[in-house]
Amino acid sequence: MASFTILGSNGVLGSLLCEDLKAEGHEVSGLTRSDLNILDHTEVSAFVNKLDNTTLINCIAYMPADKCENNIDESRRINLDFVEILASHISKTRDVSLVQFSSDFIFDGQTNRPYTETDEANPLNVYGYQKKASEEVVLNLLREKGKVIRFASLVGRSRERKTFLEKVIDRAKNSPEISVVSDLKISTATSSLISKTVMALPQIDKSLIHVVHGGVTSWYELAQAALNELSMDVTINSVSSETFPTMAQRPMFSALQPSPEVKDLDSRNWEQAVRSFVAAHLK
Repeated sequence: MASFTILGSNGVLGSLLCEDLKAEGHEVSGLTRSDLNILDHTEVSAFVNKLDNTTLINCIAYMPADKCENNIDESRRINLDFVEILASHISKTRDVSLVQFSSDFIFDGQTNRPYTETDEANPLNVYGYQKKASEEVVLNLLREKGKVIRFASLVGRSRERKTFLEKVIDRAKNSPEISVVSDLKISTATSSLISKTVMALPQIDKSLIHVVHGGVTSWYELAQAALNELSMDVTINSVSSETFPTMAQRPMFSALQPSPEVKDLDSRNWEQAVRSFVAAHLK
């Protein structure tokens, strides 16, 4: 049994990780931003010093990406400054490690193959830049005590805030016809895959890991796979991303190549994983 401390345990990813890790018998404690002033060096230092032989998982993030464009300073304080404060104090401890989450938005999309861990990052938006910078902080300050997990397009069922597939299914229940963007090429990760990887981290030597299911997909294909699994008679229109303009520029191709260690944990491609998730949780 391992010990995990989850920051941001009331968010979508944090709450799902809490459930999964507890279900596997691990010792899990969760904190929200109301429990800790994340930008106060003294308070963060006192918090870290009280930790004993645990893996700290940072699920606190300022998002979505569009919101970051309008609130650059505030988003930087949470997505980057806090990570630097946290890592600097963890670096002085003996038995605390950190898991930091990152994003496919660190890439510019100027490719036609899934990105590997060694590909050069070149963010197109504020959120991507902040995530790239936070990666560098963790990897440079913590070395073997820090792990960065890049993932994309979370598939999970959350009581906190509905994920993409849950929103699509709600729309399909209320309309015989929906439109979904098809020209952004992406990867996807189920919450169970992320949880499996977090539990396996002590056996993974890499500090930077891509945690996604295999294959390249799109928001349109994700929606199609989910609604087909539910046998819902709904017309799905394939539309360009220009139909739904966003403030933050998105990479047209941001698919990630899953790390070999992750494929060993779960070899399913994105469609198999999505259909299985929908059948188990959304029917």
